[in-house]
Amino acid sequence: MRLISRLKQVLNHVESKVKELAREHAERRRLRRYKDQDSTIEDQAQSFRIWMWSSAFALTLIVIFTVISNSRAQETVNTADTTPSFLEQLPEGFVVAPIEPTNSEPLDSIFDDHGYADLYRANVNGEKGKRIARGLALIRAPRNPRQFAVIVPESQTDLLPELSQPVVVILRKGPPKTPEKRADKKKAPKRESRSKVEIIAEDAGDWHESTMTAKDSEKGI
Repeated sequence: MRLISRLKQVLNHVESKVKELAREHAERRRLRRYKDQDSTIEDQAQSFRIWMWSSAFALTLIVIFTVISNSRAQETVNTADTTPSFLEQLPEGFVVAPIEPTNSEPLDSIFDDHGYADLYRANVNGEKGKRIARGLALIRAPRNPRQFAVIVPESQTDLLPELSQPVVVILRKGPPKTPEKRADKKKAPKRESRSKVEIIAEDAGDWHESTMTAKDSEKGI
């Protein structure tokens, strides 16, 4: 009987220990579950904070970029509005004459935007002939760089008909030091005017008429 009671005591003690261990295990699981939930909530909050700050930073960058782009576009528009056109920069007393160089391809490879050139009349075979002008300012067309023009003083507008024909362009370092003397049209030789001078002289009762040139009359008189 004592053995049986002793066994019952041992079993009751083991049972109590097992229940206690089970309760401890359940408590630990509950605490672990709470901790996992807390960590999950904390992780979600941390992720939300990261997303919020990232979105705010991206939005700030977009706003700054938009403001800078608009300001640059406005500056470009203002600059374009205030920049004078080519014709407005042309000095008084000069005109612009487009030309048709027969050697435009070589010019493209060595000529920049502006310079000085001598112009020659182009022969049928494209070679240079008689010189038309010396030391004219040569420029590229602002809206078509493949086209050329020269700046001609208004005192030399008689060159315009010749400049409308194909020409050969020879580049030079600068304008001529001395202005080119253009030959005036040859004046027709002045004919010596001959005038009749009638002198009536009385010789032996007869009237005689003689004709003399003005030069001869001056010598005679």
